[in-house]
Amino acid sequence: MSVDLPGGRDGRVSRGSRRRAELLDAAVRVAERAGVAEVGHRSVARESGTSLGSVGYHFPDRIRLLQALFHHAVDQAEARMTAMAADSPCRAHMLAELLADSASEGRGRVLVEYELELLAARCPELRTVASVRRRLLLAILEDLTGEERIARHAVDEIEGIRFRVAVGAEPLSLRDARGRMREIFDQHARWLQR
Repeated sequence: MSVDLPGGRDGRVSRGSRRRAELLDAAVRVAERAGVAEVGHRSVARESGTSLGSVGYHFPDRIRLLQALFHHAVDQAEARMTAMAADSPCRAHMLAELLADSASEGRGRVLVEYELELLAARCPELRTVASVRRRLLLAILEDLTGEERIARHAVDEIEGIRFRVAVGAEPLSLRDARGRMREIFDQHARWLQR
């Protein structure tokens, strides 16, 4: 006998959703620690302390596991951007925080995001979600600049900085990140005046 929960869902659906989220969190930890290439059914089962069968039940093959991981990473990125936007009175400061986070706590997440995007270049099944994070950033920058062309250039610059910071090629503090954002917006303001 199943007990109906509000919304007509029984407890099994809710438990299944929680288990799936736990497995994806474990996949993120594996990817942050060892890289996306190490994410598989066995490593996720080991990391989550669950059975291989449970991972296989939720993700029948590695491609579906990686697709779900990609969606999960994008959802987390969107949630972080939304939370940062709510906490920051200025979108430019929020973007500076996003950049600075790439050099500290968020470094592992950023590397996972880039690894998944690179994998999507070779794996057609992952391409559908490959550009979601970039579109989120583009929407924020279009709101700031008021022009799509300039927003695209700014996204390219910010993504380049995030990548260099995440791979350790360029250190970046929050103060430095705010300066970089000012430079980007000043440059684009000059483009608008032309």
